[in-house]
This record gives sequence, structure tokens and C-alpha cells, in this order.
Amino acid sequence: FSSNVTFGLSPLTVQFTDMSTGTVESWLWDFGDGNTSTERHPQHTFNLPADQTSTVSLTVTGPSGSDTVVKNDYIVMSLPPTQVASLPDTFAVEDGGALEIVNDLNTVFKDDNTSHVLTFSASSNSEGVVPVVEDAKLSLTPSENLLGSAEVYVTASNGLLAAHDTFTVHIAAVNDAPGAFTRLLPEDASTVSAASVTFSWSKSIDVDGDDIAYTLLVKINGQENSFTVTDTAHFVDLSAFGATGHNDTISWRVEASDG
Repeated sequence: FSSNVTFGLSPLTVQFTDMSTGTVESWLWDFGDGNTSTERHPQHTFNLPADQTSTVSLTVTGPSGSDTVVKNDYIVMSLPPTQVASLPDTFAVEDGGALEIVNDLNTVFKDDNTSHVLTFSASSNSEGVVPVVEDAKLSLTPSENLLGSAEVYVTASNGLLAAHDTFTVHIAAVNDAPGAFTRLLPEDASTVSAASVTFSWSKSIDVDGDDIAYTLLVKINGQENSFTVTDTAHFVDLSAFGATGHNDTISWRVEASDG
């Protein structure tokens, strides 16, 4: 069954509609307030105190027996919260930290039932955007390196009924530096006997997916030489840069850049 309304203040007149199929011989409605009806589509007026609920059931009987549908707390003697302002779509910057959306959600929702205190909650359709409601203040912090957009759902409840609003968070990309990496070979304080050396290092990962170029800087006897490399290893003929092969001191470092 269905009804034209399920909530309101007393006296609340509700039109019920039987939606049974098949052969029905009789109907028995129980409105949960001590009143019943045997009409197929009854109209009933609820006179209940504010903030009470009423469980409604319908039993239909046919040639093969009866069937009952019960809807718990179906009629609510209250009004839902109302929305008095909209939550606007918001733009956030990747890795920008916490972002305050609304300082007081009571400026967005109100309750016409003066005895109620609204409580608020929020969720999103993205694991990377976690909204937080604290003392009616709504804020959120996008996950690090998050891109794209997310829908945030905000609910205001008076304990019986609720109102909802949705807004979109658009997260703008900020270019991130390439990730950390380490030098591999030759190791620190090692002795090199060959005139040529292959310098190698681990791969740097760029969270934005940008191409990475490496700059290998090799200092031989105080003179630094630079090589631009797209791989993670580079062969250097040390003698071509002034290495004599006798007690030369060589230091090296690598820089990674996404441009």
C-alpha cells in the first residue's frame, strides 16, 4: 500500500491506497492509533502528539488465504527540516590541506519543530574526500595527490525526519616534484680501478605522470661535469674529463626533474 503523505502535524489526514493484486475479498487496516478500517482505500485522520509515530498494517484476504504488510513508524507526526540555503560547489587545490565549507550548518538547514535540535552528517562518493562535521561546522580534506571531483552528501536530521543537500568538490591539480630515489652504484667510499664508470640510480616516480629527466653531475678533482639522462644509468669515460687514474677523487649526485 501507499499513501499521499507520511508526515505532518496533527490533525494529519492521510489517503491510503491499496496496491494488492489478484482476487481480494476483504481488507483490514490497522492505523496504529487504535483505529481500523475495512475499506479498500480508506482516508484516516491522525490525532497524535507531536514527535510520535504510528505503525500501519494492511491485511488482505482472498480465496487462498490472507497476507499482511506492516510498515513500522510509517506515519510521523512531525515536519522535516527545511533547507534555507544551498551548499555551493567548491574548488579545492590538490595537497591544499583542510578546507572549511560551512562554519555553521544551522544557516543551511532549520527545523520548524521548536523542540528539536538538528544533528548533521556528511559523506562523499570518493574515498579521497572525507568530509567532517564537528559542532555543525563542515570541512573536508582531499587526500594527497587527489585529482578530479567528488560529490558530498550532507544530511540534517531532527531525530525523526531528515533533509539533504549535495554539492560537488572540484580538485585542481598542482604539479608535484618527482618522488625520492637513491644512488646505487658506485657505492660511497668505493675504489674504482677502471678508467670508465657506469653510474646508476633507482627510478623516481612522478605522481602526476610527467616524464622525468635526470641530471647526472660528476665532479672529478673539483671540476663538475653535467649529463642529461632519461634512463637510470649513464656510462662516463672519466679520463675524458681529466681523471688521471692515480688518486683521483670523484663525487657524484643526480637530480630528477619533471620540467
